[in-house]
Amino acid sequence: MRVLLVNWQTEGGICHYTYCLADALSEFGDRPTVLTRSNTPYELEFMPHHHMVIKKLHVAIMVKKSERISSFFNNIQSILKETTHYDIVHFQCPIGPRTDHWIWKSIRLLKRPVIYTVHDAVPHESYNPMEQHTGELARQADIVITHGERLKETLIQVHKVPSGKIRIVPLGNYIFIENLFHQWNRQNARESFDLSDQEQCLLFFGYVRPYKGLDTLIEACRIIKERRPDIGPRMRLLIGGTDPWNYWESGNYEKQIEESGLTNQTKRLIEYIPLDDIGRYFHAADVVALPYKWGSQSAVLQLAYAFSKPAVVTDVGSISEAVQNGVTGLVVPPSDPQSLADALIQLLSDPARAEEIGKAGRRYAETELSWRKIAEQTHDIYTGLLR
Repeated sequence: MRVLLVNWQTEGGICHYTYCLADALSEFGDRPTVLTRSNTPYELEFMPHHHMVIKKLHVAIMVKKSERISSFFNNIQSILKETTHYDIVHFQCPIGPRTDHWIWKSIRLLKRPVIYTVHDAVPHESYNPMEQHTGELARQADIVITHGERLKETLIQVHKVPSGKIRIVPLGNYIFIENLFHQWNRQNARESFDLSDQEQCLLFFGYVRPYKGLDTLIEACRIIKERRPDIGPRMRLLIGGTDPWNYWESGNYEKQIEESGLTNQTKRLIEYIPLDDIGRYFHAADVVALPYKWGSQSAVLQLAYAFSKPAVVTDVGSISEAVQNGVTGLVVPPSDPQSLADALIQLLSDPARAEEIGKAGRRYAETELSWRKIAEQTHDIYTGLLR
């Protein structure tokens, strides 16, 4: 079976997801090809793989009208040319309302079935013009894949997608990142952040964006410091991630850290973190915090599992569906600093239990969230659609 996986992103979570899925699908006799952008660096260029990668899509980086027009026609031409060689076209993310309208219409004329994986059923920001477009594409697709029961309900209730065309496939593990790079271990990772053996490190990782609830985590740390003198002085908050939209400043996080008395206990590196440096953050951490206020799923949870780190997550979207509460992680309500503080205290005050939960998370990722399982489910969806 020849499958074209259209992935607009050349770095980050959906890029990694597409890579892992394509490589795992090849084990089932499928012949997957990833079609991605050509004029931005492909983050996984160096990685071994058993699938083809074609870089022909184009993003208009400049605001010149001529470039926007050339990108539009280039993307339509590239996708349609490739579509003729494949049995199924599987979109991993939208390209853009105008481009998608003509591409999907043309693919229909070529009589190729279309699958659309909706990674984010709700927008990350309170207003996102792509939300309506996501619903439109989901209603047009032959099959829609999403990563949990709650996300399925969102597609049905919010986007009016017929339930019969929705399939649930979990978000697969990110163990490949832990397996690739071995220059970091707990000792040298903690030394790189000037962390002593006695200090306990809470990690907040990924994009700095309002929905991720960093303000809730800072307040939870203030509560821990104020109420637990046995834990508070040893606690360190490590914040690592990029901020392309300047949310760090607009969110007043620095001011909140200062007013909470956490300045000397907080380490922040607000910058792009390359693949080979991700392990440094997770090896250094004792606990990973995902205090999201809303969301769909999270690759950060999969990274915590990959590095055998216990995670505290909030009950939003389908994130909690990927956690066995009390076994592979702890689940708390969103926007509730006290509950978050209580869960973090449980893990910080009992390192043995925290280690046990971290190991259970890794086992869960290796089995239930293995890419072989994910690819098998996806392959079955493909064959059922063609049948």
